[in-house]
Amino acid sequence: MHSLRIPIRPELLIWIAAGLLALTFGVAGCGSDEGGEAPSAEEAIPMEPPAAAALERANVDEAEELAAAMQELESSDPEERSDALFDIEPEGPGLQALLEVLSDDPEPEVRGLAARQLGYAESPEATAGLVSALDDPAPAVVIEVVVALQMIDDSTVIESLEKLLQHPDAEVREAAEDAIDYLSD
Repeated sequence: MHSLRIPIRPELLIWIAAGLLALTFGVAGCGSDEGGEAPSAEEAIPMEPPAAAALERANVDEAEELAAAMQELESSDPEERSDALFDIEPEGPGLQALLEVLSDDPEPEVRGLAARQLGYAESPEATAGLVSALDDPAPAVVIEVVVALQMIDDSTVIESLEKLLQHPDAEVREAAEDAIDYLSD
């Protein structure tokens, strides 16, 4: 049975927050002064629309966070690289970085975390990268990839998962079987 997943993208949250700010400032500014009249255009303080300002701040913050995470991915410390993965959104500019980590990082734990992050992506590129990673030499990584593919909920990957039913690792076979059952419903 499939569970209902409603992805909430950061952009949506920004728009909601911006709308609430606009509503707050708009309602607060609707009252009249003591004389019963609204302030004249000369008295009004020109302001940047709250929604635009909030969106711009969020974009700058997101870009700075991504730049810092990308720099941490260059670290020789696997723990630091792992921590950086949680700051990278699996869509947009962060997608390619996650795919590169999944295919190139020397540490299985880091590759597994990249696979987990990619499970939240909704793009054919992420799915293709995950399918390619089904050949990873580390069974723990393959299991993370299988779980990520299951999260993406794309039944076109079933054929690729069926190949894992012959995998030498029992846990990989079990994860593949579970994912196939889930995706077949």
